[in-house]
Amino acid sequence: MLKKIGIDELTVGMYVEKVDRSWLEIPYFRKHIQSSDQIETLRKFNVQVLHIDTDRSTPEEATSDGERPAKTSGAPRGDEATPVGEAKPGGREGIFDAEKVQVCRAFQKRAVQCVKKAFAALAANEPPDMEDAGVVVEGLIDHMARDTAILTTLAKLKAYDDYTFTHSVNVTIFSLIIGKALQYTRSDLTKLGLGAMFHDIGKTRISNDILNQPRRLEPHEMAQVQKHPLFSLELLREVTGMSVHSLRVSLEHHERVSGKGYPRGLKGANISEFGMISSIADVYDAMTTDRVYQKKAQPHSALARIYAMAKEDFNVGFVERFIARLGFYPIGSVVILTSGEVGIVTETHLDHLLCPVVMLLLDRTGQRLRSPDFVDLLYDREKRRVKSVAGPSQYDLSVQDLLQLG
Repeated sequence: MLKKIGIDELTVGMYVEKVDRSWLEIPYFRKHIQSSDQIETLRKFNVQVLHIDTDRSTPEEATSDGERPAKTSGAPRGDEATPVGEAKPGGREGIFDAEKVQVCRAFQKRAVQCVKKAFAALAANEPPDMEDAGVVVEGLIDHMARDTAILTTLAKLKAYDDYTFTHSVNVTIFSLIIGKALQYTRSDLTKLGLGAMFHDIGKTRISNDILNQPRRLEPHEMAQVQKHPLFSLELLREVTGMSVHSLRVSLEHHERVSGKGYPRGLKGANISEFGMISSIADVYDAMTTDRVYQKKAQPHSALARIYAMAKEDFNVGFVERFIARLGFYPIGSVVILTSGEVGIVTETHLDHLLCPVVMLLLDRTGQRLRSPDFVDLLYDREKRRVKSVAGPSQYDLSVQDLLQLG
């Protein structure tokens, strides 16, 4: 049950579910309040109104040093908190279980091949293999339940050369992340996934000369590209196994809440939830992928841009859920800590977006460590924090190399 209170009513033990400012700016968003210092931090960020989850709040008083015992819902896994300064073992296994990585990568390749075959079939006026597509989507949902971190990391590695098909699979993965955050049923996740897998299939009716132009498109070329959602609908509407909800993904993934999208200029609630979800996933993957006409943005920059665009173009709640699942510093980000150490984010905490688990690779002097060291910034004795995110060429560090993927 949520209770609305003022900042002066906030006490140690309360669980803050929502505040009256952008939650990306608040270091202590959505967590148990464990000390008076946290309350003062919220004051510093001019928080005035909060919504407290009374069911998750606890009545314990602060200890003599101002801190409550370390048990907190913000712990990465389970109910047992980790001693300050130690990383949860699970953080070390998040994306470095070699067997899981290879299994996920093999399934990701299978998904790409499924999309490629479906595109070829529809281009030849033949029905796609919807049974295989269903198996692939169901498999992605299952992998998502176990290995979300691995799937999202692989999605942003250059493991495949064909953008169109890889993009379709990535949009499926990111759409499913949002769908899971919205607690969709498995049936709805399957419909969402099928729509996302084939959302760009209408591009088979557009000349590659236009699609692969390394320059800004001419008005007549852009007008042709903007028809691809309609072409997708034409190709898919007679396909057995494609529900109306799935079709709306292909038709609406370029619509915008402001009404400035295409192909129909739909506005606000006239866009389906599936359409709103896929639009976020589509833009994020496009922003974070190298193209002939643009250099990719780093994931944290792309998320910041999407959040800035949200009030006008996207469903704000869906965007917030997406960022919460990926983390403000998504897995694979190369980060510089306040200590000067450099590492790669290997895990994020849902309730503590600014405190990821980091695999340290360079020491404070910039020298390579003999062996990686892990620090969970949520429980760090030294109170280190992320100072900045490094550019792709600033350090010779790569998740792809660490995972030993070619």
